[in-house]
Amino acid sequence: MTNGIAARAEVADSVHPNHHSEALPDSATRTTERFHTHETKKGIGCEYDPRAPKQVVEACDEKPCSHPWAKEGSRESVESIAHGACFAIGQHRDSAPHLAVERFFRHLYTRFVRNHDFDERVGTGAFAPLLIVGAPRSGTTLAQRMLLADPRCAGGQESHFFATIGPVLREFDRKRAMARPHGMACYWTREEAIAKLRQLWLDAFGPVLVARPQATHLVEKTPDHALWLDVAAEVVPNARVLHVVRDSRAVVASLLRAGRAEWGRAWAPKSIDAAMQVWRRHVEAALASPLPTHLVRIEDLIEEPARELTAIAEFAGFGAEALCLEKAMLTSLDRSTRAFVAGGAVGAPPDEPEGFLRSASELRDGWRQELGWWDERRVWKQTRDILEVLGYTRTGLERRA
Repeated sequence: MTNGIAARAEVADSVHPNHHSEALPDSATRTTERFHTHETKKGIGCEYDPRAPKQVVEACDEKPCSHPWAKEGSRESVESIAHGACFAIGQHRDSAPHLAVERFFRHLYTRFVRNHDFDERVGTGAFAPLLIVGAPRSGTTLAQRMLLADPRCAGGQESHFFATIGPVLREFDRKRAMARPHGMACYWTREEAIAKLRQLWLDAFGPVLVARPQATHLVEKTPDHALWLDVAAEVVPNARVLHVVRDSRAVVASLLRAGRAEWGRAWAPKSIDAAMQVWRRHVEAALASPLPTHLVRIEDLIEEPARELTAIAEFAGFGAEALCLEKAMLTSLDRSTRAFVAGGAVGAPPDEPEGFLRSASELRDGWRQELGWWDERRVWKQTRDILEVLGYTRTGLERRA
């Protein structure tokens, strides 16, 4: 009986080899450490002590349900199993905490405290998202809004998830390869780093699908993710990419206009050269995507929405039922953010600012009035190599048969 709990933890590891990929809340590890310290100070023996489970579960006033997605009512399960964990801790005073006990608490958390609302629908949808990317001001918002009109889809405001956590993985690789390796590679294996990023992804986007009971597909739109698709391929390898493109001249004109508006002043380029570079970087990066990618020209989505939405639905695996075209068109230019799942520190995101969304005609042809002849010729000349590959001509869009 002395090593029974530790032995069962070892067995659990071998039976469930993937459970280490589940994130263990810091509170769980800290709880074991604090209990061990408390045990040493108070002289709690190695024998069974009826106070121990409560001390483990409530150490430093932490509750087992404190994790944001912990399911209420799991307290009794945690306390009952914590009896054995306390006995195991008492057997390994010198390890503080012993590795087997730490594994035990990891298993304890993933089996009894983790949110049980994260069912197969949520897990499958979260880890097989549709990532909408493209150059800023290319119509990615329009594409997402049209898809979110369907109850099978759920999504929120731009997350910039990979732009935020992507540097962790890139720095991990860069610093590990140095002549003097340092950084997080001294603490994690690469597989562990990716597992932690996957858990962050699930923690962020699992609740989006939970909030939409009919939703089976996560639709995440962040234009800048075009620059981080290598990281996305490792964190969510089952993702698919919807690459939205727009005539470079229209994007340049729109970026310059955004740079003059209060809502875009902090991020939009202020010169034609800078705007062209933004367009080129994003388009080239998305064209080199390591994930399955479907390219849609926003002009085609405006002119032939039924055809393009059907192609998108087939690519994304939405099923045989057609997307609701009428509802998609009605919500596509709605400035409200009712279609988004609310959450986080912002709560319900505010409506999109005036000028953020453009009418269909402005999206398609507005640049002709906003760019002078010389500027239009300049943008065409410097982006022609990519525009022609995408099906654009000097006069506009080459129509499909």
